[in-house]
Amino acid sequence: AADVAFASAPDQVEADGDAEGEEADVSSDVAAAVADVVAQAAAEAGGAVAASPGAFVEDVVGEAEAAAGLAAAKAELAMTDQGVGEADMTDDTPIKDEAGQLAEEAADPVGEAQAAAEGDEAGAAQETGEDESEEIGRQDAEWLLADGRSRLRLMASWSGVSFNLSPEGRVKLEGMEGTTHFGAILFAELLLGMARACRLGFDLAPLFADTLTEIEQSGWTPPVSVIEVPSKEARPPLAVFCGQTQTFAAFGGQSEPPEQRAPGDFRVNDLVEAKYGKKDRYFEAKVLKVMDDALLVKWTYDDDVPPAEVPKESTTVKVPPLTDKLFVVGTERDRMRFELQILKWIEDRIPGYVTNFVRDSDGCEGLGWTVVPLVDQGAHKAKLTGGTHGEMRQKIAKVCGSQLDYLGGYAYVIGTLKERTCTATLLDLVQAERGGAVESVPKSLDSLCTHLPLPMEAMNLVMGSKQDTLSALEEETGTLMFWAAAPEGGGGDGAAVPGAAGTDDAAAAVRKGDMIEGKYSTRKGVRWFEAHILAILPVPGKDGEQMVKVRWDYDETQVSDLPLSSIRTVGTQLPITKVADDVQVQGPRTLFIFGQELPRKCAELRLMGLVESVRPGTYENFDFAPKGEDGGSEVSTEVCAFTEEELGKCPEQRRKAAAAATNCGCAIVGSRCIIAGSGEDRARYQEYLRLVIAAAVPASSRPAAGEVAIAQGESARFERSSAAAADGGEDGLTADVIAGIEAETKTLIFSEDPSQARGALIVVSPVEDARHRAVGLLERKQHERPVSKTKVVPQEEDDDDFDYGA
Repeated sequence: AADVAFASAPDQVEADGDAEGEEADVSSDVAAAVADVVAQAAAEAGGAVAASPGAFVEDVVGEAEAAAGLAAAKAELAMTDQGVGEADMTDDTPIKDEAGQLAEEAADPVGEAQAAAEGDEAGAAQETGEDESEEIGRQDAEWLLADGRSRLRLMASWSGVSFNLSPEGRVKLEGMEGTTHFGAILFAELLLGMARACRLGFDLAPLFADTLTEIEQSGWTPPVSVIEVPSKEARPPLAVFCGQTQTFAAFGGQSEPPEQRAPGDFRVNDLVEAKYGKKDRYFEAKVLKVMDDALLVKWTYDDDVPPAEVPKESTTVKVPPLTDKLFVVGTERDRMRFELQILKWIEDRIPGYVTNFVRDSDGCEGLGWTVVPLVDQGAHKAKLTGGTHGEMRQKIAKVCGSQLDYLGGYAYVIGTLKERTCTATLLDLVQAERGGAVESVPKSLDSLCTHLPLPMEAMNLVMGSKQDTLSALEEETGTLMFWAAAPEGGGGDGAAVPGAAGTDDAAAAVRKGDMIEGKYSTRKGVRWFEAHILAILPVPGKDGEQMVKVRWDYDETQVSDLPLSSIRTVGTQLPITKVADDVQVQGPRTLFIFGQELPRKCAELRLMGLVESVRPGTYENFDFAPKGEDGGSEVSTEVCAFTEEELGKCPEQRRKAAAAATNCGCAIVGSRCIIAGSGEDRARYQEYLRLVIAAAVPASSRPAAGEVAIAQGESARFERSSAAAADGGEDGLTADVIAGIEAETKTLIFSEDPSQARGALIVVSPVEDARHRAVGLLERKQHERPVSKTKVVPQEEDDDDFDYGA
């Protein structure tokens, strides 16, 4: 019943392959043929119909009959219009994919009608707690079973029903423990049909909305949203948006047409077209106030133009466009994420469609929307995007745990009230930063910020060329970093660094205006020339050494920047190691790290490791002992129990993979490996690291039960062989491919027997979904030719790891 409820509307049949893409009206001959097919199907399925006692089931059967007949007629019409007979349909026939699909699906209208008639049994079974069985197409089954059944697990979480699906398409629906609502099985059937609509790009029939109403009337509200999308626009890429938001979505009919308005009937918030000033051109405006003979309007093309009064007689109301209903299934947050992407897509194609009617921000504590005007109407938007793929926008969203996008001159934010408030504050901070530095941290962001003092010697290494080191660390850890603004005239911000003798690096020696001798290196050797100091530079040199700017006396047009080690006193030729104490030099600077608790701690540890590499011993006595209860959920640090020799057997890539699999962070600080995470996660990380070091999974060393899954191929074990490889017997599961699967699914993958090059694999992760997905990717990748790294094209980063795989 659910399977046949998702055909195109019965009043029109789209002629596949039409170069114009137009919809052809069904001719009277075709209509008669449809009627004959429907009548025949109804006659042959009479027993099934008569056996269905429920009125609702009779409606479903009617839909099934109409859909079956329509599918057959549509397939026949598509083939006839292209001059293709049944015998002519080969693999090279352009229209075979859709027409052939429709023909196959319409081949047994009686079976479809019988399946529809069985819908009543689902309701009866639901009331008695029995299971329900359904059948779907083999291709639909393959699609749902792909990638470790990830889509089926989503459907189960939405409906509270488990989907036991066989490769042949037989589905057994069973209510999960704790599922008591009446509409669970019925909604699960709808999800099977919606999955098919997603896969094939079909529209939903009106029965879908009617059935949702039935379920809602039973006392349960399914996790479904409806979005209005302009009808005349091209359809958005639903498969892409669904994959990025872990949702299902499909169109399902038009919304109600706009209300018919009498001429001169103006209302506040109407969009109108009116003459601007004395110009003979009409511009779009929004009605702010309705008066007797005039309207107070705000011009939409430029927010800087003040509101104006325009006469009613020369003003017309813009009729809202017709819209299509887009049904979205998913969790509340995921549906909101999907809606934000749709709104962005519409606004990019019809500027002002969304932003001319800015929605009110929600005041609720839970999930909601907040709309924030950007500073100077988005004049600083470049700071808020940053990079080709909007990296800064993604960083801000990760830091605050929200979803964020920019529509016109506004930022649309999704999240809890705290997440939305933090996002709005951070947006202001990013727009106000100057040269990567901010004056202070707003109080509302204190819980998301770590203050890390860094010594002068490490500044260049930490920043890198054009701050690329910091940017890469932000990307890797999901954080955002700014320097504390330095005092006027340079110098540090008074921060104290462990192991440093305060900021007393400046003692009497030389000052601005002093004459010195500077070292000048030539091919013939080193020579010393007299020079005058023009300035004490606030930024250290390549090796963290104090720098001065000098002008050479032999040629006053020549100026150079020299480290203190390259200057000496005149006459005495004594080395100079200090600058005058009344000169401010670059001392320790504070770095503000914004992010969630664990990412902040990971970034902090990585930065500490960089400091140790140029200033050994800085954190030698730093206390990394765990804080809080052992095994608790609080994020803390501890020193890894393994020796330096043991850690030497564990490559950095594998350490990072183990950290990702256990939701931990790790970094080498000096001679110690420091772990960050909750107590339970830190303990699991060390267990996984032991497996990495051993480079195998002995039975005696395996993690706790439930955390190991053996990847299944065509047999009981996952064997990598030439038969499973692509093109010429090449093994599809190379080390790079497996490492990529580990990174994508946050798992660890081992060979069960390292002595066998193509033996079974063990997938390790505490998260069941991650294990399932890794197994699914292994099954798929074993049949694909590995892609050369040089041919990989960088793609825009998604807000999540879910692969829709349309």
